[in-house]
Amino acid sequence: EKKENEFATIVGVIGSVNTGDLADRSERGQIYFHYPQYVPRTMHVVLKTGHDAALLTPAVRGELRQADPELPLFDTKTMRERISLSLTNRRAAMVLCLMFGGLALLLSAIGLYGVLAYSVAQRTREFGIRMALGAEARAVLGMVLADGARLAAAGLAIGIAGAFALTRLMSSMLYDVRPADPRAFLIAGLVLATVAIVAALIPSWRAVRIHPAAALRHE
Repeated sequence: EKKENEFATIVGVIGSVNTGDLADRSERGQIYFHYPQYVPRTMHVVLKTGHDAALLTPAVRGELRQADPELPLFDTKTMRERISLSLTNRRAAMVLCLMFGGLALLLSAIGLYGVLAYSVAQRTREFGIRMALGAEARAVLGMVLADGARLAAAGLAIGIAGAFALTRLMSSMLYDVRPADPRAFLIAGLVLATVAIVAALIPSWRAVRIHPAAALRHE
């Protein structure tokens, strides 16, 4: 180890290096000392190979044993495994967010279906009168779908505003993704709009199949 009050000559400057966590955005300096001058207790060796990494470990251990039988080789992992371990905590948090997001999407679809189904039931007589007066089925279908589209649009507007605010609080858990990534917002909006359309189709189809005579007798 380098002792206090010792001086070292600076021979170069490098940028910040993430040695423990790839998603760490804090600016940290890194100091490298000449190995023969300040021998560390442990060393990290990185090998690049075009073959199976599992087959490389015994070969490296054998070469190391020939150089120094008392020098141990431990904690051997592939770069993919180290990257995965670095992101384990964030991945677990994102999986939980995905599960809650899927549950929220399901509840929103059920809620939209319930509201439109109730609306169709309340307007059964109105739809019957419209169809008896010559309204086409696609016109009635468009009315119900328009109601669903208005509800979905209002929900999307509120959801996007809330997500834009909350993602900034989650920036510490994100890796290689901007908090306000437009592609993520676009994909989420398209998924929600698709779910809303599917949820609105069933009540719309029921409204189209209402027979005018039965609807006029409906109370």
